[in-house]
Parts: sequence; C-alpha cells; structure tokens
Amino acid sequence: GAITIEGNQRRQDQVRQFIRRLIQAEAKLVIDGLAHELDFWQQYQQKSSLKFARQTSLVTVLAYLNSETDLHFQINWDQLWKVGWTPGSQVKLVTDNEPLVDGLENLLTSQGLSFIARGDNILEITSASHALQTNVVSFYNLSRLEAARRASLLKTLSALKQAADEEATDELKVDIRIIEQGPGGHLILAAPAPIHRRIAGIIAAADKP
Repeated sequence: GAITIEGNQRRQDQVRQFIRRLIQAEAKLVIDGLAHELDFWQQYQQKSSLKFARQTSLVTVLAYLNSETDLHFQINWDQLWKVGWTPGSQVKLVTDNEPLVDGLENLLTSQGLSFIARGDNILEITSASHALQTNVVSFYNLSRLEAARRASLLKTLSALKQAADEEATDELKVDIRIIEQGPGGHLILAAPAPIHRRIAGIIAAADKP
C-alpha cells in the first residue's frame, strides 16, 4: 500500500520512521497495515442501481460488483466462517442510484459484516467484529481544512473514542488512538477501518468547493 506524506524531506523521514517504530513497538495493538479509506473515497461515491430483490448468494453479488466497479472484492473466509457464513449464504441488495458505499454499508452491516479497504483496489469483506478489532494506521494532512472544520473533525474523533471506550466489552474493544497531532495540521491515527471511513467522509465533504 502507499501512504502520502506532505512536507519537506525531513518531516517525511520523521513520519515514516515514527510509523515504523509504532508498528514494531506496539505489542498490545493489532496493527494491520495502512488505511486506504480516503484513497477509496472517490470510488465509494460511484452511483449504482442494484436489483437483487430475491435471496442471492453473497458471492454472486460481490462477483457482479467486481464486474461493475474498479474495485476487487475479496472475502476473508477465515473470518466469515467464524460467524457462520458459507459460500452459499444468501443476501438481498436493492439500491436506486445510490453511492456504492451506502449500498455496501446497508448490505453488510445488517448481516454482521463489514469491509476494509486494502491496497491495489482490493476491498476485503470480513466480519464486523474483525473489522472493529483490527487497527490500521493513516497519516492525514488537515492543513487544507479551515480551523473550524479541523476542530470539528477532531471533536468527532474524540467523541468516537469516548463512545468506543464506554461501550467496550471483553469480547469487543474498539481501539482508537491519536498517535501524533501536530500544529501544522497533520494527524496520525490508529483506528479500525470503519472509523477511517467516517474521517474520510468528513475530509472529502470539507474538500468540496
């Protein structure tokens, strides 16, 4: 996967070294690579009308989406088997000119599933618990956001972290960590993919003219 770091060479080297140390040293935190949710945001907005009104296998629905989008859907069967899913498990998906991300959220969330953006346009379909328990790291340059929007985004992050801490159970703990936050508007965040999607949506909305 790729990560974009803006700034002079010294700053870029510092951030890369910091992330390497983080991934090597954080024994208690499951780090599973880099987050690509912001990279995928434009593709998530692709509008689609899907008519799987009858029960259809999840594999068939994802094969169709594979052919209709630039994304490559892969199923993490190791995780899906654990929650009772098989290649023949059936779903419904009906959308009317809706963004792909909304259709995926509706399809998967209602079934106890989720998805993680990987590098090379791969979208991993997995269980909701796996998606929430596995952290990925992203570097965000928030300097283009006006101060009020940046403050609002950070407030949203704090609220998500507080809610996750309050709702944590022995079976499921969502770990959200602001690893580094600098005055220049940069932010290094370790969090599950669904949290990065929320942040990506906020940043994308703020970037619109």
